[in-house]
Amino acid sequence: DQNGNYNSSYVSITGPSSDFNSSMVDQDGDNNTNNMYQVGDYNNSEATQNGNYNNSYSDQSGNGNGATASQSGDYNNSYAYQYGNGNASSVGQAGNSNYSYVYQSGNDNGSAVDQSGTSNNSNTRQYGNENMSDVLQDGTANYSTVYQNGTGHDAEVDQYGTSNNSYIDQYGNGHDADTYQNGGSNVSDVNQYGDTHGAYTSQTGSS
Repeated sequence: DQNGNYNSSYVSITGPSSDFNSSMVDQDGDNNTNNMYQVGDYNNSEATQNGNYNNSYSDQSGNGNGATASQSGDYNNSYAYQYGNGNASSVGQAGNSNYSYVYQSGNDNGSAVDQSGTSNNSNTRQYGNENMSDVLQDGTANYSTVYQNGTGHDAEVDQYGTSNNSYIDQYGNGHDADTYQNGGSNVSDVNQYGDTHGAYTSQTGSS
């Protein structure tokens, strides 16, 4: 369903069988763009965009993967790449010029991104199995990067305010990292290696 001017949508479903795949696109506004690619079975892609000059892109290969993107405002961008089985990505962006990038390779990984405001940036990369990432950013020019490699990692980022930066890198198995920042220009950098470590960071105020 497309309403407005100069909107475009492209959906490609390929593979030897490509059974039971589904896609849904709803665009309202002008100059919005959507591209969806699916290879395998039981994959699902959904994109809802309201506003102008928004862009949504998803590429999924495997079985039972799901990618959803909901964007409202102008000049928002969402990219989701999932390779394997049972991976799930959910992106919600409200405001202007927000950017989300999700890359998941393996099985049963999950990523959720929720951004509100202007010029927020989220970059999530997960390799392995059963890794989970949850990023919430509300404000202006906040930045989050999550990199997880292994099995059973969990990362949660909550940032409110302006120009906060969070970096989480986890390698091995079963790590947990939680970062909370509220204010301006706070920086958190978490690196964990090995197995079953935990890190919690909370910063309030402005640097």
